[in-house]
Parts: sequence; structure tokens; C-alpha cells
Amino acid sequence: MVFVAVAALFLYFPFLDAYFWADDFGWLTAGQSFDPAATLSFLQRTHFYRPLIDFYFDFTMAVFGYAPRPFHALNIALHIVNACLVFAIAKRLLRAVGAACFAALTFAVLPGIMQAVAWVSAVTALLMTCCYLTAVVGHLRWLDAGSPRARIVTVIAFVAALLSHEGAVTLLPTLLIVDLMFASGWRISVRDLVRRYGLYALLLGGYLVISYTVNRANPNVAEGEYRFGIHAVRNLLTYISALYVGPHDAFALLGTAVALLLLAGFGTMAVRFGTVWMLLALVPYSFFLTTRSGRYMYLSAAGFSLLLAGVGLMLSQVLQTRIGVRTGRLVSVALAVAIAGRFASFAAREVPREVAPGEAYRAWFDSFQRAHPTLARGAAVAIADPKRRDIDTPALPALIRLEYADPQLQISVNPPLR
Repeated sequence: MVFVAVAALFLYFPFLDAYFWADDFGWLTAGQSFDPAATLSFLQRTHFYRPLIDFYFDFTMAVFGYAPRPFHALNIALHIVNACLVFAIAKRLLRAVGAACFAALTFAVLPGIMQAVAWVSAVTALLMTCCYLTAVVGHLRWLDAGSPRARIVTVIAFVAALLSHEGAVTLLPTLLIVDLMFASGWRISVRDLVRRYGLYALLLGGYLVISYTVNRANPNVAEGEYRFGIHAVRNLLTYISALYVGPHDAFALLGTAVALLLLAGFGTMAVRFGTVWMLLALVPYSFFLTTRSGRYMYLSAAGFSLLLAGVGLMLSQVLQTRIGVRTGRLVSVALAVAIAGRFASFAAREVPREVAPGEAYRAWFDSFQRAHPTLARGAAVAIADPKRRDIDTPALPALIRLEYADPQLQISVNPPLR
């Protein structure tokens, strides 16, 4: 696992010099004030309910202040922690340390999910996934040993995941499936199901009521950008193609669908579980009409890594039978290194593109600061709308207030924003 951590650090080290962009300035501004009652309340919200993320920015702003590097370092650290959790899950399900290391390394260097590590605001995906994976690890230990502590950890992580991001709604099905596939063997009674998962169902039900109350006025829902439809199938297959860095044309997506069916039909239990996890984690994001983002694939990447490691283990066992144990293992290791190297090479090429959004905001502010070296406390300042695709104009007033450390600055935009 040391090698996995080093690989992730080497790959993501340039992110430490990246700037903030877009939603970051809103989160950082909110983090300047600590109001637990307002954070936990959902009645006045119209755009997501993620109180754990609010508390995260409250804490980090209190400790680090307005400084990009610590926030990027925390994102990288969370990513490494998540890779370690993937290792723990893979080790239990695959019963092979080497395959578990491959799963963790794959997860650590996947190019498709780099946005989640590069963008400070995408800590929503990182923190939710950390809680999600922790819940799965705790649940597996509870299933194996019946440890009350593991049960408590699972419940706490379950709640924390829900309070971090809406994507965690798939956690209860994941816990149930891991039980059926690796513990109970599909022989569990209804009574045991209620005993084991009734509490989680109640917690999830309560969260869904809150989420519905909040998101019914969410612009993504109200304006029709998120709705059920057949487009979700194509989005799902496109996300999976992005995970393995494949083409997105219709023929390639059809091949992806066929491959999934073959894996589900002929794979080992671990391969099937990885496939189900990957698909299940993508479902909540597949209904967007216009947005497909790398951060949406972050949780599913854990399932993809388990799936890939499971396939690798199957292949290794076949090779050891056909060409001998020693030679089979050497060939398997070489293939694993080649696959991980392929992902890492693609990821390395993506680094400049992933930090570019922050550079646009940095350059814009440098230009603004040259024109306004100092600003009087609470001054009124007018800025022109840059009308650039790489800059979210509504974020600029918060950027200026944060950079000048003056929340009282009165920033207006010309022409006025609608």
C-alpha cells in the first residue's frame, strides 16, 4: 500500500499548486461562518442537503483559512485513504493480497476520476465515498465476526455518507448485496433482513424525505435537466467507457453492454459484485440530460477496480493451470503492471487539463488586482462580466471578497446578472 500511496502522490502532486475555481468560492465563503443550526436545517434549502460538507468547510477554513494548497492536499489525502479502503474490501472479497493491491492501485491512478481529486468542491464525492467504503468495510467485519463495534462504525458511516452527497442512496442496496453474495448466500429470512437492515432502511427513508423536500425546488430538477428516461442507459455506458478509457461511439457502447452481460453471467462472485457496484453507483447520475462529469464516476470507480482485480485473478488462476504456477504469476503481474501503467499514463496527460480551470480564475484575479492593488474596507466595486466559458461570473464577487479578506465588499457586475 505504500507503493499505491506513492503512486498517487507522484501523479497528483501538481494539484498542490492549483487554484480554486467555480463552486469553490461559494463553499469557502460559507465556511467563514459557523452556524450549526442553519447547517442542519433543511426547510429553507433549495439546492442539496449536504451538512457534513458544510461542516468540513467550516473546519478547514477555521484551520487553514483561504489557501488553496491545504485544500488540494486534503483532497489527495482523502483519495489515498479511499484507495486503502478499496484494498481492504478487495482483500476480503478476493482473498488475495496481490489482487487487492492491484484494485487499490487501479483506483488510485484511474484517469476518469481525476476531477474529483483536482477540484476542491468535489470533496463531496471524496468524503461521501470515504464514508461509503468505511460502511462496507465495517459491514463485512460485522458479517464475519458479529462485532458490535463494526456495526456501530457501519451505522455512523452510513449516516455520514448520506449527509455528504445524494449518491450515497445506493449504500443500503450495496450492503444488502454484499451480505447475500458473500455471507448469507441468498438464504436469509425476511425476519433476519428486517433485523439487519431495518435501521438502515429507516435512516434512508428519513433522508429521502429531506432530500425530496430540498430538491423539488432544485433548478436541475425544476428545469428538467434531471429526469428519468432511456437516455440514462447511454449515459451509464458512456460513464463505464470513460472508466476504462475507451471510445464512446454507438458500436463501442454496444460492446461495453455485451461485456457487462458476459461478466455478470460468467464471472466469479467478486467480479459480479464489482459489476453490480459499478452500475449501481452510476445510476443516480445517469439521469442528467446535459452533464456528464468525472466526479460522478468516483464511487463507481471502486466497483470497477474490484471488477478488474477479480478478472485479473480469474486470468491468473487460468494461466497458473496452463503454464505453471511460477510462470502464470509472473505473466499476471506483468499484465497488472501494464494495465495500471496504461491508466497512469492517461492520467498523467490529463493533469494539465484538470488544473486549467483554476488558472483561468487566477489569471482573471491577477488582472483585477493589478487594477485595484488595495480596496477600502466595504468599498463598492463594479466588475465587467468577462463572458468567458471558462469562468463562472457569479463566482467572481465571492473570489474578490475572499482574496481581499473583506466580506463587506460590495461587488456589482456589469451588465447585471439575471
